[in-house]
Amino acid sequence: MSLSFRLPSFHMPLPSQPPSPAMEALEADTWQWAQSRDLLANDAMREHLERTQPWLTTALYYPYADANALRHIHRYMVLAFIVDDTFDDAITGHDVATVRHLSTDLLRVSRQAPPASPAGRALAELLDALSVGRSPVWRRLLGHANASWVATYAVEAHAHQAGEPMRLHTYLPHRRHGVNEQIFLHLHEYTRGIEMPAHLRAHPALARTRELACEHMGLCNDIFSADKEAAVGYSYNAVLITSRDLDRPLQEAAEIVNDILTGLIDQLDATRAAAPAQLRAVGASQDQIEAALRLIDDQRQQVRGNHDYHYDPPRYHSVDTYMPTVIGPGQPNRTVPIYSSQTIVTDSTIPPSDPLPAGLADTRPDEDRDG
Repeated sequence: MSLSFRLPSFHMPLPSQPPSPAMEALEADTWQWAQSRDLLANDAMREHLERTQPWLTTALYYPYADANALRHIHRYMVLAFIVDDTFDDAITGHDVATVRHLSTDLLRVSRQAPPASPAGRALAELLDALSVGRSPVWRRLLGHANASWVATYAVEAHAHQAGEPMRLHTYLPHRRHGVNEQIFLHLHEYTRGIEMPAHLRAHPALARTRELACEHMGLCNDIFSADKEAAVGYSYNAVLITSRDLDRPLQEAAEIVNDILTGLIDQLDATRAAAPAQLRAVGASQDQIEAALRLIDDQRQQVRGNHDYHYDPPRYHSVDTYMPTVIGPGQPNRTVPIYSSQTIVTDSTIPPSDPLPAGLADTRPDEDRDG
């Protein structure tokens, strides 16, 4: 790997599994679907998606699932990577209009309002497809998870525009939502063909597993993506924040973040060990307990899959070979990526001259009573 610092020694006791045999089929579907939904505006976007390898992510998250079960999940994975790159580039470039257009549209779609952009239409298609044959509670659950992710970008856009750096104690809970893993954790229910009762999904044994998993996956990604994000001036990364606030080199900052990861893995183990007794205490049946434990184990496997994923894609370990040096408007010293595009938001109905609504920065989904 070609990083500017040495990777720390990760504590990862969760067993590794080979990716789903569906990975080849998912890769083939990626290009046809993304192109047909107007999500790939240029060759640079296609090349960056190829170096990202989202099909590997999906296949490692759900190693037990076949292509049919993973089709719509993988398409959401592809959309999420494209949208994330577009938001990140807009934030570092002070492009408030793109952040406003895209976040407003995706938040509306999350709450089942009509879409107003190619990205919004793709999201609406996928959330609906992933909810076929399931309860209205399920569709709201996916919408809440998606909205909690999207809302983090407006927070970052406001802070970046105002020159107000985020401190680590604020960033850690922010990252739990910003990593956008909550929806993939829920989708193990979809791939397993079950729908947990809302009160059990919200039970601390399951809810805490999801929180810890999101925190681990977010910080693990921060270590691997520190070089990429430093190159474009994107400061919302635990390694970069630690390096700045403690005045430490990236190597030491990465070791500090890795210490946090170790604690999260230990907490995941403790949560799994306590789950059976906690579920019995609320009157869960044996079948419900077994389903919940299988779900917890699937979500823990996602944590392992996320860890393993980061070792392969050039997105993380070949930054110096693909990050373009382009002069940005009004920012002559900034490295400007060319692998995202405003075309996925260009037909938004919001006038581009409007300022980013202050309230949008505080947007969070309604408290998720459904878990």
